Order: sequence, then C-alpha cells, then structure tokens
Amino acid sequence: MVTRMRGRAKDDSPESPGNPWEEYSQELSLWAWDRLAIKRDRHGQYSVDGSARWTKGDFAGLTANKLVEHFGGKSTLGLGVTSVQDECLWVAWDLDNHVSDRATNQNLMYAIVVMNRLTEAGFRPIVEDSDGKGGVHIWVLFSKVIPSKTAYEFARWAVRDSTEHNIDKIECFPKSSTVQGTTMRCGNYVRIPGKHHKREHWSIFWGDGEWLNVADSVQLLLHHQGVDPENIALAMFSDVIDGIEAAATPDVAAPELVNPPSLRRTSDSDVMERARRYVGTIPGAVSGEHGHDSTFHVACVLVKGFELTSEQAFELLNEWNATCVPSWSESELKHKIQSAINASGESGYLLRDNQHESNSSRAPEHRPAAENRKPMEHHKPVEHQRPAAMALQRQSVWNAIVSPAPMHEVVIEGLIRRGEVVNIIAATKVGKSWLAAGLAFCIATGREWLGRRVLKGNVLLIDNELHDETIQNRMAAVAGAMNLRPTEAHSGFDYVALRGQLIDITNLETMMMDYRPGELALVILDAKYRFFGELEENSNEDQTIFHNIVDRLAKNLNCVIVLIHHGSKGDQNGKSVTDVGSGGGAQSRAADCHLVIRPHSEDGMAVLDGAVRTFRPVEPTTLRWDFPLWSVADGVTPILKTDQTRGEWRQAEKDQHSLSKLADVFHRAGPNAELSRYQIHKGFGGGKDTLDRLLRLGQEEKRFFHVGVRVAPNGKETDMFKLGCWMAPDENGGDDTEQKVNGLF
Repeated sequence: MVTRMRGRAKDDSPESPGNPWEEYSQELSLWAWDRLAIKRDRHGQYSVDGSARWTKGDFAGLTANKLVEHFGGKSTLGLGVTSVQDECLWVAWDLDNHVSDRATNQNLMYAIVVMNRLTEAGFRPIVEDSDGKGGVHIWVLFSKVIPSKTAYEFARWAVRDSTEHNIDKIECFPKSSTVQGTTMRCGNYVRIPGKHHKREHWSIFWGDGEWLNVADSVQLLLHHQGVDPENIALAMFSDVIDGIEAAATPDVAAPELVNPPSLRRTSDSDVMERARRYVGTIPGAVSGEHGHDSTFHVACVLVKGFELTSEQAFELLNEWNATCVPSWSESELKHKIQSAINASGESGYLLRDNQHESNSSRAPEHRPAAENRKPMEHHKPVEHQRPAAMALQRQSVWNAIVSPAPMHEVVIEGLIRRGEVVNIIAATKVGKSWLAAGLAFCIATGREWLGRRVLKGNVLLIDNELHDETIQNRMAAVAGAMNLRPTEAHSGFDYVALRGQLIDITNLETMMMDYRPGELALVILDAKYRFFGELEENSNEDQTIFHNIVDRLAKNLNCVIVLIHHGSKGDQNGKSVTDVGSGGGAQSRAADCHLVIRPHSEDGMAVLDGAVRTFRPVEPTTLRWDFPLWSVADGVTPILKTDQTRGEWRQAEKDQHSLSKLADVFHRAGPNAELSRYQIHKGFGGGKDTLDRLLRLGQEEKRFFHVGVRVAPNGKETDMFKLGCWMAPDENGGDDTEQKVNGLF
C-alpha cells in the first residue's frame, strides 16, 4: 500500500478547555503503562529550557500518576526503550532535521516511505508530528517483549536507505544492542506523544494521507495495539531472498535473520502440556450454572492464552469436557472454539517464551528439586492481561446454603488453609525469617508450631536476600536447635537461592508451573519486596497486581504462600495488625492472614499478633527469643513495649482513628484528589487546632503530603494536601511546597 501525501489538516485548538489529550489523560496513562512502559525504574524528564535528563533519587521511578500529568500537559516525560534486562516492547525513529520547509517535507516524505515499508511487512507504524516544526517520530509497538539486540537491528534495517532520501539526521531507538555497560543500565529514552515541553504543540498523527486532528489522534493512540514481533524475522528474511542487503547502515553488523532464538515459540508438545495442566485446574461446566460461559472461557484460554490451533484446542477442550455435567457434543465444542478465535483480546498472554524446562526434568516424588529448575529471564509483570471476554461465574446463594462447599484443608491450626496467603511482618532484623524457618521445619516434620497443630507436607523456601551458604548454615542452626536429624521421618524441604537474580513475581509464577496442585503444602517467599521487580511497593495499584498474582499462584498450587515483609518506619505499637506492613494499603486487605512481631515490654521477648480471614479472631501471644528459635513464653502477658504514659497511649490510639477518618475524606473525593484545608475541615469537622495537629501528624507519618499553595478567587493563598499513596513527588524527591496554581477552591 502506498499512501498519498496531502496537505496538513486543520488542528483542533489544543489550548481549548476541551483538549482531548487532557480529557483522556487517565485512559492514555493506562495505555502507555501497558504499551510503552517497559522501563519503570526511572524515566526521562524534560524542562521548558529544552534540557532533559534521567530522573534520580527516591522518586525516580515511573508511576501511573506521572503519566497522567504528562498527558494532561503538566510535565513532559521520555520513556526508556530498553529495560534493565535488555528487553524492548517497541522501537522508534526520530527524524529531527527541521531546519527549513525543505527539510520538513523531506522528513514527512521519508517517514511515509518507512511507514509503507513497515505496513507491508505486517506492522502498524504510527507517524507523529512531534514538535510542530517538521520533526517526525515513527513508532512500532509489539505485542510481547523482544531482546534489545533484535530491536536494535530491526530499527536500523527499517531505515537502511535514509541517505538515499537525503535524510542525514535520523535517530533509531534503541541506540545500542544492550544497556549492560551503561550507567545504571538506562540506555536511551524517547519523548512520548503529548504536549511539547517548549511550545504549545500537542502531538498529532498521520492517517489516510493527511494529518489527523487532535481528537482523532488521541483516539488512534488509545485504540492502537502491538503486533507480533515474529514479523521482524519474516520481513528481514524477505530482504535476503530478494538480494537486498539487510544491514546497509555503515558499521552495523548483519543481524541473525531467521527465527532469532528469543523469538522462537516453545515446542508444541511443551505448550500442549502446559495448557493441559492449566485447564486441568478449571472446574467443569455444570448445566444451569452458566456452563456456556465457563466453556467459552476455557476455549479462550486455549486459543488466545496459549495460541493453540483449532485442532489442538479441540483435543484439550474435549479432555476437559469429561468433567462437565452433562458433556458437550463435538459440534458444540467446535462452535465454542470458533467463537473464541473470533473474539477480540490479547494472544499469547499465558505463554512465556523459552522460560521453563521440559517436564521430563521433573523431580522425584515429593522432592521439588529446585536445583533442576532453570532461572527465568526477567519480564515486566503482566497481571493486567486477561482472557478475552471472560464471563462472570455467577452461582446461586440458595444452593450454597443448602450444601456449602467444604473449606480448604487447614495447614496451621486457627491461622491458615491451603490456597491462602500469609504476611509475616516485623521491623528489620527482628527475626521474622528465623520464625519462618522454624515454621518450615514444623510443616516438613509435622511438629506443632508455637503450640498449634500443623499439616505435614512438602516445603519450598525461595530466598532472594541471603547467599546460598548463609541459607545452609542458618537451616543447620535451626534444625540443630530443634534436635532434628535428616534420618527423622519428614516430608520434602527444599530451598532456592535467588540473591543477585532479577526474578520478579511474574517470572516466579512461570517457574513454578511444573508443580502439581497440592504437591507443596508451604511456599515461603523471603523477602516480599524483592519480588516486586518493576512494580512499586508504595502503589496501591501495584500492590493489588502483586497480590493477584500471588493469590493465583496459591490457588493453582493449592498451598500456603508465606510472604516475609518488613514493617513501615516509625512506632508500630499504635497501629492495627493489618496496617503494620510497609507499602500501599491494598496489601492489608489482600492477605488472608497477617502475623506481626512487635517488641514486648520485657527484653528478649516479643508480641505475636494476628488477623485472620477464615478462622475466629486470634489472641496476641508472647514469644521468647532464644537464638535461633522463637518459642511461646507461657504465663507472660502480651504487653507491647512503649515509652508512653497510659494517657499518651490513649491519645495516640485516638489520633490513629482520627487519621483514618481524615483519610476517608480524601477517599470520598476520589483518586488523586487535592483538597484545601477548608475542604478537609468541611468533610472532617472538629476544631481548627485539632485539624492542624492531625495534618502535621499525618505528614510526619507520610499519610498525607503538602502538595503546594494555590490562590483562591478571593486572592488568598490556601494550602493543598493529598493522600500519601497518591502523591507524585517532583523528580528530585522534594515536596514542591512553593508551587502556586490558580484555581477555584
């Protein structure tokens, strides 16, 4: 297809109140988070003077709120094209030879040449007017990550004839095949579409022979999806067949054109076996209980999630059909598969290329054999990817109360069951990992743990903090103190040392697909924060994503997953059990059991308190620390250590309750709400002095942030505040307290 070039379309007024970029800033931020944000540990920041640099400091990471501000025109961001693991999700080209009208025409004319070339090769390029002065960006997005080496070679292949078109200044992103030798493994970033940092220009895109207006450009971006990167090998290989030089750019080595190893699909037999195991965890459809929806969901999993052919999908769907009541006919199953094929949605979201060993390397019975499991490559979390057209699985409450399903098997008496998640929380170096080690040995041997009966079963410890030799010596110390011997009857207890390996929770889920449901009774992840990868611990959204993956893992493995987590800074004694953990508050509602270790009023002791979901409330217990074991201190009242008088303690407890009510005012105002002191007082009530004191206390505990001073219509200045979990600090980590913005309050 050859696109004709016509005149520039009249631009919508970007300064108008109805600017679509601002109107759709929330939706655009989600789109960019999914499609562009392959690198999230830091980003590029542009200034009005034209300078740009990588962010640094505690708040250098990319957040969804920063993207909202970018698309709303409040700031200008550049996103890194290459992750720290040398992976790319997109490539881009910058034609910035905008010194004259002639150069402007040359840029656009060559951009159309490249666009047509990429379109014919099966890609969906976006051509962007990036600055309003003739600068052009070209973007190609992929449906899954590819190695940066492949992206680097492909970017240069696409513009191999630029000099023949008198284009002597073009930048290809990524600019190098790896970021491993660069400072902080950053590589390069590209200014993403939106408002220009130096002038009142908003990005527009080329479509059907002319520049689109702003509104159509925003919609084009929101509906743009990535394409299969396997087209790279096909396109570059076609050039070889035609006798075209694949690496015409000087000093660029010829790429490996035929099926780059990182793009090869896992063998059909492996994919079939993985799909068979996955579908085997889905309950069979039952007539009268939305069986059609259940069957359609399984069909989507097979043809979309695992990208199986219709014949392969029918084979596995027919096997699953044996669990349905009644079974479906052959024609009905084929109809479901065809419907799934025609459905929209992501493809391959349940595949991880070359990321697990063959099932033939399974360990002997009851031994997970972690040493036989291959460490995975690092990929960004993909919790947001879900099966197409997944239906709600509605069930009758009336049927449930007549014959309720049995509860899951208890693993620790009064605390936790199979398929549930536990947070063990304490301050740094208190001994939470030692507590978990004792628990692991008790599960493996069937001994009571802290006076509670346990289910004997296989245990897997996955430690990403300690060196291998430290783990071995620590386990030997605990076993010796418990008088355990390898000859004692026990279940399997394996460990995996991951220190120094970039394994996040998504990778881990893939690595553990070889375990059968119920094969493990307990999995310990020590420490939780190191499995976040590019997720943000302080983000409620990212905490939800993380715990959704952990919940799915616990369900699929039918085991207990214990997360070893650190407490937030400051005095923890006045907080409820579920609020002690550091990070976004969503975790307090996500875990099924919280176990918190806090200092006792007597030295050498601690108070173990808990909050449970499927058992009666638990009472605090006093523990005694006698290296390397924790044990119950019978007869010692669990009293938390405090330097406060009784009156001060009561006031602190009252303040915590008031701070929660104060946070509710922000929650009612909606996400990212910035409220003036008057608005807070109106929603909270109370006296001015009380409100001022609570706001100061909330800022000290980082529950609230002072985000600036704004000028009200009456000319008076008013302080503005924001919830801590929604705070987007400036790039240097400051509070930006001097910022003044006109508005109505």
